[in-house]
Amino acid sequence: MKKISVIIPVYNAERYIEQCLWSVTGQTYGSLEIIAVDDGSADDSAVVCGRLAETDGRIRVLRQKNSGVSAARNLGLNAATGEYVFFLDSDDAIHPRLLEEMLWQAEENHAQLVFCGYRKLDSDRLGAVLEAASGSAGEAQREAVSGSAGKAQREAVSGSAGEAQREAASGSAGKARREAVSGSEEKTQRGTAYGTVEEPALPETGRGRKSDCPEVSERAGRARCLAADEAGTEEWFHVKYTDTFSGIGGKLILREAVGELRFDRGLINGEDTFFLYQLVRNRVRSVYCLEEWYYYRMHGESVTSSAGTARRMGYFESAVRIRDGEYGRGNAEHAMRWEILAVDQIRRSYETQRRRKTGRAEGTGSAGRTGGAEGTGSVERTGRAEGAGSAGRTGGAEGAGNAGRTGGAEGAGSAGRTGRGKAGGTGNVGNAGARGKADRDGEGGGAEKARRELRKIAAEEKRHPLFRRICLSDRLLFACCFGCYPAYVILNRIILGLAKRRSR
Repeated sequence: MKKISVIIPVYNAERYIEQCLWSVTGQTYGSLEIIAVDDGSADDSAVVCGRLAETDGRIRVLRQKNSGVSAARNLGLNAATGEYVFFLDSDDAIHPRLLEEMLWQAEENHAQLVFCGYRKLDSDRLGAVLEAASGSAGEAQREAVSGSAGKAQREAVSGSAGEAQREAASGSAGKARREAVSGSEEKTQRGTAYGTVEEPALPETGRGRKSDCPEVSERAGRARCLAADEAGTEEWFHVKYTDTFSGIGGKLILREAVGELRFDRGLINGEDTFFLYQLVRNRVRSVYCLEEWYYYRMHGESVTSSAGTARRMGYFESAVRIRDGEYGRGNAEHAMRWEILAVDQIRRSYETQRRRKTGRAEGTGSAGRTGGAEGTGSVERTGRAEGAGSAGRTGGAEGAGNAGRTGGAEGAGSAGRTGRGKAGGTGNVGNAGARGKADRDGEGGGAEKARRELRKIAAEEKRHPLFRRICLSDRLLFACCFGCYPAYVILNRIILGLAKRRSR
């Protein structure tokens, strides 16, 4: 029987951790080790975790001084004894079938990494969705999950009531999406320039190769998933599913594949994206579960809910590392995508500093062609968005209430693309070098010093060989931002207007 170690970093998550842990103990797969790592919380998070550990022996509570989310996850990895590890943030939750489904897919496809879609919900909706997913017997299942009745109850959930629960959890939109994705019932296989990606058929009666894991049932109507070989996994990370792939929450990973790899404590944000990048570079097979069974809680208490440029420049640091890694490997196409993000990070941070100087609120309608939009309802080309209601499709989103698909995010309601520092992972105080220092200085009152530092970083970035390959209009926007800011403001507004016109 394969064991899964669920690693949950906890920091000041007293309001959410109980619901998070219940969503894990209520899983239909029972061979779990649940490691809650308290990162020096100032509230009663550790007390809540300890109380729940007394009712369920699978829960272990570890404690450390406040050292950041990377250190907490690393402590969890060092303590894990399961064949697989799964990462979950302490203010999020998961569908009761998620771990069973992921393990089945990993074993069936010989994959080292399995991930799923995110569903962004506020606290009220998240609770309702969990109740619908668990069914009327959910409360009894949680109470009995650590005893002998728990196994019988989990088996009952996967029977006739399971289909109704899955439909309730996914909603009519999810069903329509699955039908659109599924097409015919026959398995199709499409070759790509990067490898093979498989779209398996949904078994109607559990037919197919029997899983090597006896506790994982051959359930009828399994979730629709896509499988990729090692080269296909790299394409997913850099190109196709960058937004969903880059956050560590909701990832099931073979512990043997992780090996000695750990999260970099020197990154303010983007540490999980860089961790996954290193994992993907080690050549792993992956499976993408199309069900949105990772429930991302939207609230205003996340560390990234502020417009602090130090956090945004933290994303710059991880983007630069990935860019340089791919450029050194000769993968110019992949490196170029991260170069665009890195350039956007510098420009956004400088723009924020200038707006602070003039006292204007951020998010009033500027847009960059290569990196998103700031402002209500703005649509951006490559997926970076800042401001309430942004509609970034694939990149990170910053600001409260973002509607970016699942991208990395700064702000309440964003689906963390890179290093989501919410209540489950605040306190990461790593140094991102001069780039992060520039923004921290700005936040502390040294705005002019921060702008000088950013201009220095921009000048250095313009000398990178990949910068010359960015489209002319984007290079012009970048040059105006640092050379003639009034012209930049006008040009940015023109680009925003054109973007809105194209989106109609």
